[in-house]
Amino acid sequence: MKIRVAELGAGKIARIAIEDTADGANPFSDRLPVVLVHVKGPVTAGADKVFSFQSYELAAARFGGTNNKFRCNVLSCSDTPGLKVQAWLER
Repeated sequence: MKIRVAELGAGKIARIAIEDTADGANPFSDRLPVVLVHVKGPVTAGADKVFSFQSYELAAARFGGTNNKFRCNVLSCSDTPGLKVQAWLER
């Protein structure tokens, strides 16, 4: 799993969580935080911050279920709308 922060203003702080769910009927009603990242700016174009996590570091993740999903959730950000973030899962 990777999180890439591409832009954040100087002196600004963002808290980003990767959450998972196993509830197909009501997604994320049972969310669990899998990863929590605190990022402090400045983060500028061409100087991205990338965070990488292996599956063994994601102890709370519920891999392998039929309805399981992940999402990237910005919990707080002192620089809106200046935050640019991406998250993805690699095999």
